[in-house]
Amino acid sequence: MLYAAAESLNERVDADGTIITPLDEHQARKILKHHYQNGIRALAILFMHSYKYPTHENTIAHIAKEIGYTQISISHKVSPLIKYIPRGDTTMVDAYLTPLLHHYTNQVQTQLDTNRTQIDLSFMTSAGALNAPELFHGKDAILSGPAGGIVGAAKTAKQAGFEKIICFDMGGTSTDVAHYNGSYDISFETQIAGNRLQAPMLHIHTVAAGGGSILGYENARMNVGPESAGAYPGPLCYRNNGPLTITDANLMTGRIDADNFPHIFGPNQDQPLDKASVETAFKQRASEIDGDLSPAAIAEGYIRIANENMAAAIKKISVERGIDVSTYTLQCYGGASGQHAAAIAQNLGIPKVFIHAQSGLLSAYGMGLANPAARRRKMLNLALSQTSEQDLKVIADDLSKEAQQDLIKYDGSLTTTPTCYLAYQGVETKLPIPLNTTDKMRENFEQAHKDQFGFLQTQTPIFIEQIEVEVALIQDTLGKTPELKKSNKPLKATKTIQILDQGEWQQADLYDETKQQNLIGQSLNGPALLIEPNQTIFVPKGWSASKTLHGHVILNHQDTKQDRTEISTTKPDPIRLELFNSLFMSIAEQMGEALRATAQSVNIKERLDFSCALFDKTGALIANAPHMPVHLGSMDQAVSAIIKANPNGMQEGDAFMINAPYRGGTHLPDITVITPVFEKEQVFEKGKLIAFVAARGHHADIGGITPGSMSPMATNIHEEGITFD
Repeated sequence: MLYAAAESLNERVDADGTIITPLDEHQARKILKHHYQNGIRALAILFMHSYKYPTHENTIAHIAKEIGYTQISISHKVSPLIKYIPRGDTTMVDAYLTPLLHHYTNQVQTQLDTNRTQIDLSFMTSAGALNAPELFHGKDAILSGPAGGIVGAAKTAKQAGFEKIICFDMGGTSTDVAHYNGSYDISFETQIAGNRLQAPMLHIHTVAAGGGSILGYENARMNVGPESAGAYPGPLCYRNNGPLTITDANLMTGRIDADNFPHIFGPNQDQPLDKASVETAFKQRASEIDGDLSPAAIAEGYIRIANENMAAAIKKISVERGIDVSTYTLQCYGGASGQHAAAIAQNLGIPKVFIHAQSGLLSAYGMGLANPAARRRKMLNLALSQTSEQDLKVIADDLSKEAQQDLIKYDGSLTTTPTCYLAYQGVETKLPIPLNTTDKMRENFEQAHKDQFGFLQTQTPIFIEQIEVEVALIQDTLGKTPELKKSNKPLKATKTIQILDQGEWQQADLYDETKQQNLIGQSLNGPALLIEPNQTIFVPKGWSASKTLHGHVILNHQDTKQDRTEISTTKPDPIRLELFNSLFMSIAEQMGEALRATAQSVNIKERLDFSCALFDKTGALIANAPHMPVHLGSMDQAVSAIIKANPNGMQEGDAFMINAPYRGGTHLPDITVITPVFEKEQVFEKGKLIAFVAARGHHADIGGITPGSMSPMATNIHEEGITFD
C-alpha cells in the first residue's frame, strides 16, 4: 500500500452541491493531529463530488496546513475530473511521490547552485513538456523518460520531413511504442501498478520485449519474456552466466557481429561477446524442442516471435484506434531497435523506416528538445446541442490565463491550444476535438468516431465531458542540423558476413560507419549490416538503406513479391504455433478494446464483464483474450448452437445474438453476438466460411420480474428476462 493510514470523515455533499452532512471540523482536526504526532507528513484529501464542490476539501487542507503537514495533495486540484476512485488514486500517488521528487529536485538545485548561477533548470513531465522544479509533482513524472523519446522522435522526424510516425523504442528490457500525427496523443486515465491515474500522459504502450528478454520453452511453447536478464547478468553472450536472450538470438543469426561489438566483457572487461557459449546453448535448446529445426533456426524463430509481440503492441496504439499505419513511417530508436525495425515495419505494412543519427540516445536527446508547457482542465458534462460557443470560449480563456501563470518565469511568445473531449451520452471513450463552432465539432467528432469504430450512433446525444487548454512556449529547440560532407569514394563493404533470415543463410555486406563515413548520400540494397556509433542496423533482403546528408538512415521496402511458404499439416511447428497464437490473441484483444470503448453498460465499460474469442468454422475455440473465464467455458457451445440452427448456411454480413442457457449461455444478462467470417481473398476459396468471432457482455437489464434481470424469486427462465434462442 502507498498509504500508511486511511480515515473517513463525517461529511457528504451530493452531486448538486447540497450539503447532506456538514463537515465535522473537530473530528477532522483530532484525526489529523493524531497522525501528525505519529510522524505522518504527507496527506491526500478526497471527498465525493469535490471536483465540482471543493469547499470541504479546502477546509481540511487549511486545518492540515495549520497543524504542520508539509505535503497536502487535494483531489480537486490534483485531478479536477469526475470519477471518485481514479481521482482518489491520483491524489494518493501524488501525495506519495511528490515529497520524494521534491527532495531530489532540491538536491539538483543545490548541486547546481541555481540561485547564484541562474541556471534555467526544468524537469520533464509524462505529457512531454518541461516544468519548473516547484511545479513538478509526482503524478506528472511517472512516464517522463519514455515521453522524452516521443518528443525527440516527433521533432526530429518533422525536421526530416516525416509528419506521421509510429515511435518504436526498443531497449534492453522493454519496448515502448506511440503514435504521432502532428500532435501528441494524450491519455488522461492510465493504470500503472494497479493505480488508476487521472493525469495527462503521452499515450505510450509498453511490452516486455527488449534485447534482454529471456527466451523460454515451456509446455511445448517457445516464449519471449516477460522476464529480462537485466543489466546484470545480462544476455548469455556478456560472459556473466546470464540466460539466453533476444540479443543472443541476434548474435546467433548474424544480426550482431561480435568483431564489431565493444570488447568490454569478461573479468577484465577486455573480451568480445561469447558466441561459443551462445551456440552451445541454442544447440541444447534445439534438442529440447521436438523437431528438425537447427539451433540457428530456433534462434531466428525466437526473433520472429519477439517481432510479432512488438508488432502487436503497435497495433494497440494504431489499428485498435482506426489508424492506417501503411501511410506512416516507423521511427526507431533505442539500442536494440535497429536489428528489428525493418521486420516489424514489413509485418505492419509500413513501407519506410527512419533512424535518426542519435537514435540510440533519443530519449535523453528528446528532453532537451521539449518546450515548457502547462495544462488546465475543467469538467463540463454538457450536451453539445445545448452549449454556447461563447461560453466555451470564456471558459477556455480563463483556463489559459491560469496556465500562463506556470510559465511566467520564461521569456518568449506563448501558443494556446484549447481542446474539447466529446463522447456519446453514456459512453466512456472521449475523443479529443479542437475547440470550434458546435457544428464543426460535431462534424469532426463523427468523422473521428467513424474512423476509429466504423459506425455512428446518430440518435444518441453528443456530450462535451471536459475542456482542456495547453499553453506552451514557442521556441525552436532543434535549430538547424549541419549537413555532412558527401563521400566521393565508391561504396565499399568492410567485410562479408552470413545472416540467417526468412529461413535461409544469406551473404550480407557489413559496413562499419565507426571507421569510414562512406554512406553519406549513398544507397545500398539488403541484406546488409550497418555498424553505427551507438547501434547496429540490419537491412533485410527486399529493403534498401540510404544515409541522408544529416547522418540519418532511411530504410525503404522494395515491392518484391514474397513467395508463400508451404505449411506442413503433418508435423507441428513450434515457431509458427507461437506466431499464430500471437496473431489470433491480438484479434481477440482488439475486439475487446472496441467493445469496451463503445459500450454504454456500466458492467462492460467499467466492470469489464465481457469476453471476446475466435473460433474455427466448426465452433472450436482457437484463441481468446484474457477476459472472463466463466464466459469462455461455454461460449463454444453457443457458436455450435448457431451453426446447428443454420444448416442452410450463412452469408457475409450476418450476425447472431444468443443468451439461452440451454444453448451455451450463462445467465440471461450475458448476451453473445456471433459473427461468421468469410474468406475475402483467393487464398483458399473466396467466399468460404473460415471462422467465427464472438463477444459476450453482461447487460444491466433485459427485463424479468425485478430490475437487474436476476431475481432470486424467479421460478422459470422467462421470469429472469427475455431469451434469445
